[in-house]
Amino acid sequence: MFVLKNIFLVVFLSVISVKAIANITILTVDSQQKTAQEIGYQLGIKIKENFPYMEYRYDNYLNFLLSDSRFKQLNDQANLLKQQLNSDNRLEINAVADVLSLVSTDRLGDGKLSVNEFWLLQFLSDLTTINKGVAISVFDPIQKTPIIARNINWKNNSVLNPLHLITIYKSKKNTFVTVGFAGMLGVINGFNRHGLFVSLINSSPQLQTAIISQNHQSVAFTLKNTLKKNTDISTASRFLHGRHYPHDQQILLADKKNVQVLESPANIKKEGTVRLSNSPLVNRFSSFENKSNQFILVGCFVLITSPKNCYSSNNYYRWNRLQQLLDSFDPSFPTTNLLTIMQDDNNHHQSIFNDNVLQTLIFMPLNQTLYLYTYSNSESSKNDFQKLQLIENLESKDLDPEMLVFIISDIILIALLGSFFYYKKYKKLRIKS
Repeated sequence: MFVLKNIFLVVFLSVISVKAIANITILTVDSQQKTAQEIGYQLGIKIKENFPYMEYRYDNYLNFLLSDSRFKQLNDQANLLKQQLNSDNRLEINAVADVLSLVSTDRLGDGKLSVNEFWLLQFLSDLTTINKGVAISVFDPIQKTPIIARNINWKNNSVLNPLHLITIYKSKKNTFVTVGFAGMLGVINGFNRHGLFVSLINSSPQLQTAIISQNHQSVAFTLKNTLKKNTDISTASRFLHGRHYPHDQQILLADKKNVQVLESPANIKKEGTVRLSNSPLVNRFSSFENKSNQFILVGCFVLITSPKNCYSSNNYYRWNRLQQLLDSFDPSFPTTNLLTIMQDDNNHHQSIFNDNVLQTLIFMPLNQTLYLYTYSNSESSKNDFQKLQLIENLESKDLDPEMLVFIISDIILIALLGSFFYYKKYKKLRIKS
């Protein structure tokens, strides 16, 4: 019995679906043959258990980010985007909302999160310019595969510090991972079991106001659907073709072999343009053309064929600084070099790593290895990265529920047979004696 108890304990521990690593919480949701409502209900319960003050923190953040008049304007726009969501996305969000402690009254700063405020959170990437930052991609000459690096810039506020979250949607068909914040169900950065990676950079001018039309969709949920339905850049690019979002957006796509960037203007009369490593760029960025398998992304478009929206000195400085750092990039140690580049703090106010960087990630599509830094407080070490092998570990160590039943049945059967033969042998010995 002692052996059996220990076996059951090991099996039980292997399917626990909530982990905390440093200040990063990792939640696993069973999405195998589950409805969107069932998935949302699971996720809502786990969010509620692991982030008990989430509602208070987001109300505080929205109050910090928006005026009352701005909230009212964005709330109206959020309702329009809500109508454009597919039914699965709406059902999942509503199921999470049903579990949380939400109120009906909209009042920023009251310490409570209303239903409308919760829905607005889902569309912050669409309606505000919080999701800025930079990204780069290089090619690992040994593994023959791209490596991606990304800094995520939001307007920083300490209430967000405990809300960093990795969510794993686990299914046999297509497990995928999102890296973001608790309760926000769209995708800023994410990847799936096939090695397809997506990353979003808001590329509109800082003060641009979104104007919603019936042809606009939510970019954050479009990227979530991209990870659900696609396996590589080719299929993902076709899936994203012709879509428009309320702000100018850059979507970085990577798989085990290639990288490309989709520069997608908000203007529905303009088609999005695919940027490759050798695509012609506008003059101020053209010195970086034809860098073999290297990309730089800052918060504006750089293709000659894209609408012009680069007006910020921050973008020019960061582009030139990244280009300078990549010129001396050592491909023999790609990960170490990328970590150093993404946390470069030269020229503090315009630096690549600045006060608004809340997350830094390095991702390797070949084996789905993720290096992640999350901002916890002003004294946190910027070199405090976690190396995570989320999908490989999940699929190699976690047991399928049906398989678990067979294993437990086999254990019980072996134990019973062992007891039976032991009893027979013991009985024979007693007869002989």
